[in-house]
Order: sequence, then structure tokens, then C-alpha cells
Amino acid sequence: MPRGRIFSSVRVPLETLVIAWVCAACGRGEATVSRKPAIAPVVASLDGPDPLLLRAPHSGGVARVSPFGDPDSTIWQSTGVLPPLSRILAFDDDEGTIAFVDQRGRAGQLDLRSGSVTLSSRDRLLSAASISGSTIFGVGPGGSVLRMMATGTWTFDPPRPARLVFPEQDTSILVVAGDSGATVAWRIRPPIASITDSLRVPPITRAVSTPMGDRVYFASSTGLFAVDIRTLKITKPIRSIRTVTALAVTPSGDRVFVVADSSREIQVVDRYRNEISVRIALPGRGSELRVDPLGRYLLVKISGKDSVWIVGIGTNQLVGTVPSIWRGDIPFVAPGGSIVTGVGRDVWFIDPITMRPSSEVQDGTSDFWFGFWWTGFRPQMATVGQPVTADTLRDSVAADVAPTVAAADTARPSALPAHDSQGGCSNGFWVQFAAYLVQQRAQSLAARIHVGTANASIVVGLVGGVPIYRVDLGPYPTKDAATQVAAASGEPSPFIHCGPP
Repeated sequence: MPRGRIFSSVRVPLETLVIAWVCAACGRGEATVSRKPAIAPVVASLDGPDPLLLRAPHSGGVARVSPFGDPDSTIWQSTGVLPPLSRILAFDDDEGTIAFVDQRGRAGQLDLRSGSVTLSSRDRLLSAASISGSTIFGVGPGGSVLRMMATGTWTFDPPRPARLVFPEQDTSILVVAGDSGATVAWRIRPPIASITDSLRVPPITRAVSTPMGDRVYFASSTGLFAVDIRTLKITKPIRSIRTVTALAVTPSGDRVFVVADSSREIQVVDRYRNEISVRIALPGRGSELRVDPLGRYLLVKISGKDSVWIVGIGTNQLVGTVPSIWRGDIPFVAPGGSIVTGVGRDVWFIDPITMRPSSEVQDGTSDFWFGFWWTGFRPQMATVGQPVTADTLRDSVAADVAPTVAAADTARPSALPAHDSQGGCSNGFWVQFAAYLVQQRAQSLAARIHVGTANASIVVGLVGGVPIYRVDLGPYPTKDAATQVAAASGEPSPFIHCGPP
């Protein structure tokens, strides 16, 4: 593709444009337009985990980690050699382990503390999933159910060969078996080698689990339905949703995005009402979906093209189109909010406001990419930028977490910087209704907030390593526009602030 190609942007009212949202844990914006990656002083974040980029040769090799914003520097590299990677399953920020699937379908782990690489399975898995990153569940070639940990592998042979496996936070798993004639879902609690509950379900064509692992959505010829893993109850099918092409779930699990075959729209299903709440029109047909881990953007692969639509999750609006290949790692939304795409041999960081590249990594598509947040490299980060002492980190984190946790417990909006300018807020004005430590409370509030076609979204952030669930609407270009939305919501005491939620 020619380097001078212009990125297209959908013409929508200014107040519906999704502006780059930089999480409180990141604190840094994108680089200015450059043919080379912008190199700026990198300082370890003192108010939360550090935004990082992991890269490994796409054909296999040694992995290395760079601070976000400086992809050419290296603060860590693995001692082990990674196989050619296909996709990342999960990251365990406590243990510092990344669970992955390689291009041969085998599961494994990369230990960021020791630098070692371990293959958990020697054979290709029919299905693989992980919530924590330190434990991987899978289905072996013969239909056996596997739980793979550093201490060893647990195996269970179900009455019928398993097809899919979905782990849950309480260590139980949902196993799906059967074919088009008869499908059954079992709940198993490893290491107990027995089925605790079972449920017959319609024959399924696609499935996706919520990131928290508490619910699984299934597409079938009878409609879209969900199964609660803990209770094994099935929801009433949404019969208007059939022949599903792609499914994706928000990080909080409050909404499901659906693309149906030959459809030129995204259907948004509200988890609590169990119905289609919004329809987002598309210029053409989408074939795959990918959700930003922090719930800012939805990426949609354009059917038959190396291009991607970008949808603002908070406003349910299509905000732009960018060229990119589509594979297990690319495109993705970087920690700073830019869209990372692959164009030819190069990787471009796209500014979501202008839809133009802010920086470029030449020959970047020869690597596998993964963006994440962690505090484990702070001694290395300090050598790249300014020194960070243990006392400084302790005092900063304590000061930062305390007010946020208090706000979460009392369901009050967290105290974020305000801005009185009508147009000088570069990241837009946001309406925040609450910040919770408990995900379910945020979900309950977000489910009832609707202003026009916009639904409140749950933005999952980390403050001092503590997950915070914020209920927000935005961004809006002026404080007056945000104030009008806050009033229209009917919610008591919403908080309007400048900058990211």
C-alpha cells in the first residue's frame, strides 16, 4: 500500500466522535506524526501498572518487552524461545504469566519473571481457554478435558467427546459436547473427576464467554441464548438473531455484539434485558469482531478486505475506517488508546481522532504483538527514564487507591480532574455516574442509563493494581454538551470531567 494513502473517516456529528481515551494507569498520549516510532522519555507510571508492549518474532523466537510509546527500546527479553504464536489467551498479573496458543494449536505459557517458556500441551487442542493466565483449560484430540498448570495436567474423559470448554472464576468449567443432532453442556469442578450438573442445549454454531467467565453466549438455529455457568440456567433465545457470523462481549459482560450473515449492521444485546438494545449501521458486511480490553472501541473486520471499521462503544457510533490485516494479534487497541494496525510489512499506530498514523514501526508485522499493563518491570523501566524508588511507589499508590476505593464503595463518581473550558479539553468531556469495586453493581447501573442512542458503558481500569468499574458516557466536545447529557440521563449527581474516564 502507498505510504501516502489517506485514511477515511466517517462523517458524523462532532459530539459523537470517540476521542482517544487514555486510562488513568497510563498517563501518556500518543506520539506525533512520524515515519519512525516517536522516542520520548519513558517514566514508570506511579499511579497504576505500566503500559507495555510485548513483541516476539512471528515465526518464533525470543520475546522482548518495550514501554508503550517507545517500541524500539527493550526493558526485558525472554530466556526461552517462543514457538510461532497464534493468539494470547490471558495474562496473570500476579504470577506474571502469559498463556498462549501457538500456530500448531498447542497451549503454553511465558513466564515474565523467569523468562522461561513452557508448552503445556504436546498435541493440538480442539479448544483452549484461560481466565487467569496461570491455568489453561483445553479439549484434547480425543475429546478429553484438560486443566494445565505449572504443577501438572489434570485430565477428565467425559461420557462423550468434548468440543468446547469455558472456565469460570470459581474454578468450575462449562464443557460442551455433542453434534448437530444433540448437544449437552456439563459443569465440572476440577480436580473432581465427575459431572456436577448437565443441561441440554440447542445445536450451536458459535459461542463466546464473558471475560469474567460467568456466562457463555451461544448462537444456534433457534436464536442467541446464554448459559449461566454457576446456576446452569439458560436464557430465553432471542429468535431474531440467527446465522451468526461473529460474536464479541464487552470487558464487563454487560453487552454482546453480534454480526449476522449478510447483515450490514451490528446488533447490540443488553445482558439484563436479554434483547437487542441498539443496531449500529455498517457501510457493508463485517466478518469478525474484536473488543478493546478496556471497553473503548469495537474493531470490525470488513468482509473480503484488509480494512477495519472502528466503532465507539460508549456512543454506539461508527467513527472511522483504517486499513489493516486481520490475524490473532493485529489489529488491537494499544494501552494508550491508539489503534495498532498492520499495513504491508509495517505496523502503524493510528490516532482514533484523526484516523491517521501517529507513528510507524517498519517491518513490524514480522513480529507478534501483545499490549498489557504490569508493575513487574519497574526496576527496568527506571533505567529507561527517571529512577523510581520503592518509597515513592508505595506513597503514590496508597494516595491514589484510597480515594478511588472510597468512591467505589459509596457508588460516587471518582474524583478526576475537571476542566471549565468549553472547547479546550483535548480528550473530550465525559459524564461519569459511578465507580465501583464490584462489577455487578456497575452492571446494574449501566443497564438503566440510556440517552438517545447512547448507552452507558463500563470502563474497566486499574488503579494501583485494583480493578475499578466505571460507568460512563462520552466523550463530548464541550462541557455544555456533556451537561445536557447528564441532565437527560435522569441520574442523581453525575460527575462531568475533562479527559479519559
